Amino acid sequence: MITECNTERWKEFDMPGLDRIGPYLYFRIDAKGYAELYGHLLEEGILLPPARDIPAIIPADYNPGDVKPLLHALRRLYGDG
Repeated sequence: MITECNTERWKEFDMPGLDRIGPYLYFRIDAKGYAELYGHLLEEGILLPPARDIPAIIPADYNPGDVKPLLHALRRLYGDG
């Protein structure tokens, strides 16, 4: 059971093209771009929400390797900020 959540780690998701509010990620991308991102990440084994207007949720606890493919794809798309 998780008793504490290190919210500082969520800051690695702060980048242009994303709005992060707490553990929620909102994608600022057009529908076509989101569909491409969704398909690419699905091939990587990462499931995003089915539509860009539904926020993704950052897990309360994760290993860096768990989010590495997601962060890599997002940085490639949006840059590091």
